[in-house]
Amino acid sequence: VLYFHFSGHGVRLDEKTHGIVPLDGLLDDLENTIINNHEFRELVKKIYSKKRFTLFVVLDSCHSGGGNFIFFFGSLILLN
Repeated sequence: VLYFHFSGHGVRLDEKTHGIVPLDGLLDDLENTIINNHEFRELVKKIYSKKRFTLFVVLDSCHSGGGNFIFFFGSLILLN
C-alpha cells in the first residue's frame, strides 16, 4: 500500500487549475511553485500504472477537488 496524505494550503488559479502548496511554495509565484492538479494527475497515473500496490490518496486542503480522480475498489477513475 502506498499512502499519500497532504494537509495544507490549496489554491485555485483558474476554473481548471487547482493546486496544493508545498512548504516552499511562493505566494508571489504560485503558478510555478504549486503542484497543480494536471501535474498531480499525471504523477498518479504513472505510479498507478505499475499496479504493484494499492495507492491511497488523501488531500486535506482547500480546492482539493481539483485532484480530478477517484479511487474505487482498486480502480483508478479519472474525472475530466
